[in-house]
Amino acid sequence: MVLTLSIDCVIDLDQSDAMGRQLPVASTPERVSTPVELKNVYSGNNPNLALIRQQVPEHGNGRLSHQSVSGDLFVFRFERTTESYEIFIEQQRGYGGRACDAQATHRLGLSSDRPRICIGPGKEPRDLPTAMFLAMLWAERTSRYIRDGKPWS
Repeated sequence: MVLTLSIDCVIDLDQSDAMGRQLPVASTPERVSTPVELKNVYSGNNPNLALIRQQVPEHGNGRLSHQSVSGDLFVFRFERTTESYEIFIEQQRGYGGRACDAQATHRLGLSSDRPRICIGPGKEPRDLPTAMFLAMLWAERTSRYIRDGKPWS
């Protein structure tokens, strides 16, 4: 299984040469997105945090396109806050008639146009690999819930 992660980086274009002279380039930082293919980040049918850590930088904002083991496509957006990461759900399949309230689906922000994964207080991911791991785990549990109605626990 190959997953695609785009990591947003900020490049400061206001640079100087080796002699310390200012180079004539734009002075505003530029955002670039670097696509990264993640390979072999699952053990069995579950994501493996250690394998994710080997391929993903510790910090950065980004977007992950993830196909669950069941074949469902999910797209997540990771945004770093002061101390942790928010995991926004940009795309997922419908719940097919199953309960889709916040409690049943472990999602917050359903009334806004930016739903995100619900993570308990004090358990927020502190780095990008952990945020990705939680998103992938959420996707697998969500796919299972949609298909067979099994609750998360």
